Amino acid sequence: MVARAGTGQQSMNAGELSPELAGRVDIKQYYSAGLRFLNIEPVAQAGFRNIGGTRAVRPTETPWRPRFWRLKQSRSKSFLIAVVPFRIDIFEGTVLRAQIATGLTPEMAAECSLYLEGDTVGIFHRNLRSLRLLRRSDTVWELGDWPYSKIPEQDYGAGYPKTNDVWNLWIRWAQGDTANAASISLTVDGETIATQTTALPVQSANAVVWKDLADRLQAELQALPSLGPGVTVTPAVTGPGFQILDVVFGGALSGVEYQLTAQVVNTASVSVLPSHTGVGKTGGEPLISDGRGWPGVVSIVQDRLVYANLNSRPSALLMSQTAEYFNINTKAQRDDGAKLEALRTNSAEEILHVKSSQYLLVFTDEAEYFATNREVKRTDPLNFVETGRNGLTPGTWPEDIENRVYFVGQRGGVLFSTAYDDLSSAFTARQESLLASHLIDDVVMTALQRGTDDTDAPRLWLLRGDGRLIGASIIRDQDITAFFEYDVGDPIRSIGVDADNNLWLAVDRPYGQYYEILEPSSYLVSAIGRTSNADGFAFDLPHADGTQVWIETYTGYTDGPYVVTSGFIRTPYRSTGMSIGRWVPPRWQSMPRVLVTRNDQVVRRPGRIHTVKANILGTMSIAIGANNTPPRDVALLRTSDPTDQPMAAKTQLVTVAGIPGVVEDTTAVITQTRPGPLRVRDLTFEEKL
Repeated sequence: MVARAGTGQQSMNAGELSPELAGRVDIKQYYSAGLRFLNIEPVAQAGFRNIGGTRAVRPTETPWRPRFWRLKQSRSKSFLIAVVPFRIDIFEGTVLRAQIATGLTPEMAAECSLYLEGDTVGIFHRNLRSLRLLRRSDTVWELGDWPYSKIPEQDYGAGYPKTNDVWNLWIRWAQGDTANAASISLTVDGETIATQTTALPVQSANAVVWKDLADRLQAELQALPSLGPGVTVTPAVTGPGFQILDVVFGGALSGVEYQLTAQVVNTASVSVLPSHTGVGKTGGEPLISDGRGWPGVVSIVQDRLVYANLNSRPSALLMSQTAEYFNINTKAQRDDGAKLEALRTNSAEEILHVKSSQYLLVFTDEAEYFATNREVKRTDPLNFVETGRNGLTPGTWPEDIENRVYFVGQRGGVLFSTAYDDLSSAFTARQESLLASHLIDDVVMTALQRGTDDTDAPRLWLLRGDGRLIGASIIRDQDITAFFEYDVGDPIRSIGVDADNNLWLAVDRPYGQYYEILEPSSYLVSAIGRTSNADGFAFDLPHADGTQVWIETYTGYTDGPYVVTSGFIRTPYRSTGMSIGRWVPPRWQSMPRVLVTRNDQVVRRPGRIHTVKANILGTMSIAIGANNTPPRDVALLRTSDPTDQPMAAKTQLVTVAGIPGVVEDTTAVITQTRPGPLRVRDLTFEEKL
C-alpha cells in the first residue's frame, strides 16, 4: 500500500485564536493554533492534551464569591485562606481547620487585601479597621487589631491648632576684650537679610542698643519675600558676656518649621549661636483612623511594609520603617525610617497594587508607574514616572513570569506584560491577548499556577465575570502564549492557587456553591468519593434527578454514563470505592484548512478532509471528525488486552479515513466519547481543497 502525502501539524503552542483570524494564513501562528481549545492545553514540546477534572472539597455555605490567599507557614506546612463575607475559612490541604467570624461585608470581602507571613495574616480594607489574625495552633486562630505604632498626623484642612516656631540668638563676647561692634547676618530657609550692626560695642551696649538691633533685624526679616509681619525679634535675657534675642515666627507664619542660621561677619571676638527652642507645627489628626479610613492595599518592598490606597488619600503610599512593619513613625530622622509618599497625578487615581521588581512598580486604576530610585530611603523622595495608561483591573494581580510582569488592564479586556527596557530606561508594556481577544473579556480575577513536571509551562488563569475560566500557557523564551478555556460544567465564581501549586475553584453548582480543587489524575468535575454497597448502589449524591454522571473506580475502571435517581445510581461494581461526577468532553478544532498555491495565492472553495492521522501518547479515548460531521470514536481496545483488568493507555498511530462532507473552510475536530487521558503528539491531514 502506497502512503499518501498529507499536511501535518505538530505544534499547537499558539492556542486558541479569535474567529476573526480564520483564514489568516499570513500570520505565523496560524499553523500552530486552533479555533477551539476547550479543556485542552498545548504541550510545549509538541501537540496537546486534555486537562484534568475537579474534586469537590466541601460546600462554601455562602452564596458570596470567596477570595483565596495562600499562607506558607514553613516548608512542610501551609494553609489556604478563603475570605468570604463575615467569615474566614482556613484549610490545610483540603481539610477545613478553622472558621473565623469577621466584620467583613460583601463589598469588603471582595476588595480586601491580605498580608501573609509565618503565623500572621493581616486583613486590610479602606473602610475596615485593619485586622491581624494570629495562628496559635492549626485549629486555633486569634483575631485582633493590626498593631500600628506611631501613626503620623495629617492636616486634612479642619482648622487645627498651630504652634509658633521659636529661636533664640545667643550673642556672646569675651569680657574685658577690646570693644567691638557686632555685624550680624541672618538666613531663613535660604534667604539672607542685609547685615545689621550694633550702634555701640557689645561690651558697652545697653537695653536701648539691643532693642534697636532687634527692631532692625525684625524689619529686615519681615521684608523677605517668604515671610512678613508674622516674624518678631525682641531682646530677652542679658547677662555678663551675652545677650539673647528671641525670634518668633507667629501670626500667619505659625504652624511651620523654619531653618534659621546666623553669623557675625566683622569680628571673631563676638559669636552668635541660634538655638531652636520651639518647633512650629500644625496640629492634625491620625492619617488612618475610623473616621478617616484605613489602608486598602499592602505589599512588601525592600523589607518595608507598604500601606497604600488610604481611604482619605487613595494615591498615597505609607512605608513602614525597614524590618519594623508596624512602625509608621514618619518623624524618625533616619534613612530606614518610615515615609509617606504620593503619586503626582492629574486625576484622582486609586493605587490597586504595589510591586517590587527591578524598580518599585505601582499600579492604579488608570495607569502604571515606577520609581526611578534603586533604594527606598526616608531622606530621598521617590521619583515616580508614568510608564503606561492601561490601568490594573480591580480584583486582579500582576504576576511575574520569566522576568516580565503580566497584568490585566483596559477594564478587564486586555492582558499586558511589561518589563524594564534598558534602552528606553522605562517599563514598556505590550499586548499579549490580541490574537485571542474573544476570550479575554471582563476579567475579574487572576491566579498563577507555576509550571511542574506535568504542565511544563506556567498557567496564568483568568476568570471572567460570566463564570468562564481562561488559561494561558506561557513560555517567554520560546515565544509561547497559548490561550485555552477550562469548563467545569457550571459557572466558576472564584479562583486561587495554594502554596502547593494546586488550583482552587469556587463553583456555582445547581446544588450549591462548592470549594473544588483541580485534580490532574481524574477527568470528572466536582467528583465526590463514594463506596457502593453489596448490590452496586452508590447513595447520597447531591445531583438532581436526571443528571448524567460517570464513575472512576479506585481500581482503575471508568464507566458511565449513569442517571441519578433520588440521589443514587446503580453500578455493576459491588462494594467498590469510586469517584462520581459529571464529565465535560474536551474539544480541539483546527484552524480552517486553506489552499495556498505556489505563487502564494489563496484559493477559497469547498473542500474536504477525508483522512486524519493522529499520533497519541498514553491515551484512553479519542474521537476524530472533520467537515462539520460528528466525530467518530476510535476503538483502542485490542483483543490482546487482558479482560480482567482496565484497558491500558495506548501510545500508537490512529487513523480515521473516509470522513464525509464537503464545506468551505473545513476543519478537523478531536474530542472524546468517554472520560480518560488524551494526549496527541501530532496530526496529519489528507485533504482535497
